[in-house]
Amino acid sequence: MDRSGLAAKPHDGLRSPFLPSLTISPNRMYATLVAAEGHVPLVLTPHQNRKLLPFHYLKVTDKGVRIGNRTYNSQDLQEYKNRHTGIPGQGRRWQIRYSPYAPRFVWLWDHNKDDWVETEFIHQRLIGDDWTEWTWEQATLNVLEDGGHKEDQRRIAREVSKLRERARRGPDPDTPRAPQLFTGPTLDLEVPVADPYEGIPDPDPATVVRAPALTMAAEHILHAPRPAPRARRHGHGEGLRAGRCRPARGHRRQPCPGTYPGVQDGRTEPARRRSRCIRHHAPARPRPLSRRAGESGDEEDDGGES
Repeated sequence: MDRSGLAAKPHDGLRSPFLPSLTISPNRMYATLVAAEGHVPLVLTPHQNRKLLPFHYLKVTDKGVRIGNRTYNSQDLQEYKNRHTGIPGQGRRWQIRYSPYAPRFVWLWDHNKDDWVETEFIHQRLIGDDWTEWTWEQATLNVLEDGGHKEDQRRIAREVSKLRERARRGPDPDTPRAPQLFTGPTLDLEVPVADPYEGIPDPDPATVVRAPALTMAAEHILHAPRPAPRARRHGHGEGLRAGRCRPARGHRRQPCPGTYPGVQDGRTEPARRRSRCIRHHAPARPRPLSRRAGESGDEEDDGGES
């Protein structure tokens, strides 16, 4: 056990080849090496397993130590009676570990000898077998229901022995049981469902065809342009205003839904742009000039060109 904290402090001699300017603690270096190379778990010894058990700091008296409403005592344990642990702040309280699944024994940890002192429950002879914390609690409840006291350890130990004996024998066949209500025969209510994948062979990775290439740039996948709305058919005529269609009689004027020059990134410019619709309308024909009296057709052509 590292009590000085050196395993958690960065050490100048521990550096990673990928981060040479970073100093690493022994714990972090060990975790890095385990993640890179793996490790082989070792089987713990009983001496090491006891360090994983829950514990209490208790003072050893002439009656031993108490955990809950149970007392543990032995001749070896009495050697630590009123003895100071030598650890600042801990005083005469020693570390006592126990197992909830086998509370028959407890172990005192002697850090000076690096060893355990095993102690048994004082009324274990009344039980005569292994038991658990849950069995002890159930026996305590039975004693309390019969008017007993939870500090009567001898009586609770006898009740633990009775519970284990009754569990060993099983239910008494002579005990009358309450008749069960008749609920009718058991009906099979589950409807069989056909497997939709039945008969389909497993895919072979070697025969999987890769997906085709994209038809657009990758930056436009999530921002695809909206399609232009379809043009509505309504009255048209010559001499239209730029960007608007002449409405039929009885209808309000509406902007032309066509596409105008200067389309960028699939977006149309607003209808107020003063340019002629090249998708929705044909270019307007020029109006013919009125023929004056005495002018020939050539002059009309010349006048039209001017």
